[in-house]
Amino acid sequence: NMFLLTLIIPLISVSGCILAKIQPAPHQPINKKVFFGGLIYAAFVIIMGLSQVPYGQELVFVVSLSVVLYLLYCVAEQLEKNLIIKMACAAAVIFIYRAVPPAGPGASWFMIDILGFDKAFFGTLAQIGAGLAILGMWFFAKLITERSIRFVLGWLTVISFFLGLPLIGMFYGLHLWTMEHFGFGARTIALVDTALASPFAQLSMIPMLALIARNAPRGNAATWFALMASLMNLALTAASLFSKFINQYWEVAREVKDPVGAVLVHANYDHLGKILIFVSTIGLVVPLIAIFTLLKE
Repeated sequence: NMFLLTLIIPLISVSGCILAKIQPAPHQPINKKVFFGGLIYAAFVIIMGLSQVPYGQELVFVVSLSVVLYLLYCVAEQLEKNLIIKMACAAAVIFIYRAVPPAGPGASWFMIDILGFDKAFFGTLAQIGAGLAILGMWFFAKLITERSIRFVLGWLTVISFFLGLPLIGMFYGLHLWTMEHFGFGARTIALVDTALASPFAQLSMIPMLALIARNAPRGNAATWFALMASLMNLALTAASLFSKFINQYWEVAREVKDPVGAVLVHANYDHLGKILIFVSTIGLVVPLIAIFTLLKE
C-alpha cells in the first residue's frame, strides 16, 4: 500500500510536464563528459557497494564528491566568472548547512526505550512531518525566492537550532517536569516540535534551485538541476559519516537480549546528552560562519 501511494508523486510530476504551458528550450548536444562520467561513476558506486573494501563508505563519498564537482566545473564553462563564483559560494553554504550531522540512532533508541514511543507514533510523526514539509514548501517558496540566500539560510539555521532543543530537554527530564506541572509529556512535546519543524525541513534547497532556474543556460537547466541535486545528496551522506564518527567517539548502546531473554548488551545512554548538545552547537555555529563568510547578500 505504501509503494502504491508513493506513485502519486511521479503522477503529479508527469501531469505537470503534460499540462504546464512552457516555452520549449533549445536542443543542446549531449555533454559527453557528463554522460560518460556519470556512467563510470555509477559503475564505481555499484562495484563498491557490492564489495567489502575497508573504509568503503568514506572512499565512495570522496570519489563521488570529486566526480560531481568536476562535472559541475565542466558545465560551468558556459557561465560568466562572477556568476560561477556566486553559485559556487551558494552551493558551498547550502552543502555545509545540509552536512550538519544528526545525533544518530541513539536518539531514536532513547525515544523508543525511555520515552516510550512506538511504531505507530513514529509513523504519525513521519506523516505529520511529510505533510507539513510539503505545505511549507508550497506557502514559503515564493517568499524565499524573493529574499537573499544569506537571509533565508541564516534564519533556517537559527530556527533549526531552537527546534532541536526540546529533545535535549527531554533527555534531561523536561517531559517529566511538564507532566508534573502542566499535564502533558513527551509525546505532546514531540508532536508540537514536529509540527513546528516540518514546514522548514526542505526549504534550504529552494534558494539554490531558484538561482539555477534564473541563471542556468537555456537547454542545460536539467543538467544543472541533476548535478546540484547530487551535490546536495552528498551533503546528507557527509552528515551521516560525521554522525558515525561522533557516535564512535561517544558510544551509545541499546539493550540487546538473546532469544532466552538474557541481556547481551546493557543499555547505555550516558553520552547521548553530549552528542545532542554537540550536534546542535555545530548545526548553529558552522553554518552561520559559512553564511557570513561566503555570502555577501
